[in-house]
Amino acid sequence: MESTWTKQAVIAALAFGAALAVNKESTMGDQDNPSSTPASANHSSPAERVLRKEVNVSASLADVWRAWTTSEGAATFFAPEAKIELAVGGAYEIYFKPDQPDGSRGTEGCRVLSYLPMRMLSFEWNAPPSIPRLRQAGAKTHVVLEFEELPAGQVQVTMSQLGFGQGEDWDKYYDYFDRAWPWVLGELQKRFAPGASSAPDSAAGQRATAAGKLHWVYFVRPSRPGLFEKATEAELKAFSAHVEYLKRLFEQGTVVLAGPCFDPEHPPQGHVAGQLEAATQGIVIFEADGLAEAQRIMAGDPAVEAGLFKASLNSFTLALARE
Repeated sequence: MESTWTKQAVIAALAFGAALAVNKESTMGDQDNPSSTPASANHSSPAERVLRKEVNVSASLADVWRAWTTSEGAATFFAPEAKIELAVGGAYEIYFKPDQPDGSRGTEGCRVLSYLPMRMLSFEWNAPPSIPRLRQAGAKTHVVLEFEELPAGQVQVTMSQLGFGQGEDWDKYYDYFDRAWPWVLGELQKRFAPGASSAPDSAAGQRATAAGKLHWVYFVRPSRPGLFEKATEAELKAFSAHVEYLKRLFEQGTVVLAGPCFDPEHPPQGHVAGQLEAATQGIVIFEADGLAEAQRIMAGDPAVEAGLFKASLNSFTLALARE
């Protein structure tokens, strides 16, 4: 085991050097050609892709280092719970959903690859549950964090993610974290904003489920008049499967809320309400990585698939939500 993790540490050190080289090359390329494409946006050569983000944080270097390298620190901005052992081969597990079964909680099985105190931290990072083939296969990338103390009490944190493979699932993996890391770094900034609490953030897990994801809503309405009053046995079976489908997605953390828009015994009143009644009788708000996945989730609804419901899909902005 020791020799294995020594090898991993060497790989991480090489990754650190590669990240620095890519960053330098990308910067020089931009100077020579202002229209050149940044490395983080390059999809032409997946094997060479490096995802890079950075943020300036108003805090001491020691405090920012602790936030990334201790379980208690990660719980103040990253997720509700974490298991971090600052040693080569030590655990680097961030639990976005600590109440879920093992394997669905977060970055279980990821480990520290290398570190230079107050300067660099490297660790493994697995695929999200929304890309099941990569996650179940144990596919991982390397994340390298660089810390630089700046004037005026600030610290620059630069994140580089390396080791992306090729193929559609790897493209989804890359795109997912291209959206997710800015959220993480933004939470780090908030953690050290004036007046911010250093206590563990109980809402972090709820927000983390949406990191890198988009909200969507699909509306459903009966495909024929009088469906619920005179449903056939096959239609009742499809409706039951529809309910179970949404329950399962809710338990997996995909569905945010779902339900009928009104009780037939208490119909809405007024002209506008009547228009809404005619347009839709049920809504499902959920999370998905993009349009293709959102369409797949809607089309996979047994009631939609069986033609029981007509459905329409829209993007959705969750502007306000009660915790």
